[in-house]
Amino acid sequence: MRLRFVSGVVVSACAVACAVYLSGGRVVPGYVALDLALITLLPLGAAMAAFGPRAVGRAFTVTTDSIAAGASERRDAALRDAALRDADVMLRWLARATWLAMAAGFLLIQIWMMYDLQDPSALFDNLALSLEPPILGFFVIYCVYRPLRHAVLNGLERETPEAGAAPARGASPIQARTRWSLVRWAAGIVVMASVLAAWNLVAYGRIGRFVDLAPLSLALFLPLGQLLAGPGPNGLRSAFAALSTDDPSALRSARRIFAFNAGSFAVAAALAFSLGAAYFLEAIGDRMRYGPTLALAELGLLQSAVLALVLALPPLAAADRALAATEPNDRGGRA
Repeated sequence: MRLRFVSGVVVSACAVACAVYLSGGRVVPGYVALDLALITLLPLGAAMAAFGPRAVGRAFTVTTDSIAAGASERRDAALRDAALRDADVMLRWLARATWLAMAAGFLLIQIWMMYDLQDPSALFDNLALSLEPPILGFFVIYCVYRPLRHAVLNGLERETPEAGAAPARGASPIQARTRWSLVRWAAGIVVMASVLAAWNLVAYGRIGRFVDLAPLSLALFLPLGQLLAGPGPNGLRSAFAALSTDDPSALRSARRIFAFNAGSFAVAAALAFSLGAAYFLEAIGDRMRYGPTLALAELGLLQSAVLALVLALPPLAAADRALAATEPNDRGGRA
């Protein structure tokens, strides 16, 4: 299975490369490697914050390796089922985090371009370059994560207990690793911040102008206001406490609270972009302000996407994983 998976990814990559070169296009390997690192490492950092590096590694191996022999056949099947459900959750959330990473990569290049519009001849090159992270993200989601998840779902169908069999409710080795860790969250944040800083330094030689108080105030304080008006501090505290339990009802409530918080960042992004677009229309007669005003609009999207990836996605994914461990039929609301 492992060789077949790698062969399939290589064939898919060759198909894309052939399409590019046969159409007369050109690819700069350095840029491809840099953007591919951004698209893969940002979601992996978020997954490390939510699940831990060891659990992420298991998600990539459980589809190709079987549980070690030595236990009884029934216990072996239970372990296999738990491991596959765990991998299903992680692969699903890695794909979702990749969508945010695609948006971040696209916006990073767009913002650099907007701040440096002095060279009109480079405009279309930069526009084309900004599409590279989304293209690579599509490849990772549909040519890497999709086949892996297909194998996981097939395995889950084969491992489904027979009708009338009592489900194993005890704390399995997989369940024991679903506990939330602030240290792990902080380590994942450091990884994501390092990836973003390294990408900017390698691509442009400096960190960039990615902190603007106008969109940042919306990206930070609008979700905070939504939190105070919605679940409240006590609700958030109980949601984090639920991550250390095996109570399905408490975990469902926690997932609902974390999903509410994640949605607040989407609202902040929409409002920040709308304000930036309004500033652009206000300055429509001043061509020197086109770049900065458009950059401001895109900064709101970028900051909200990064904050959602760092602050909102890890606890939501951890709640989804913990609930999948306690409720085998739960699929996070999606198949």
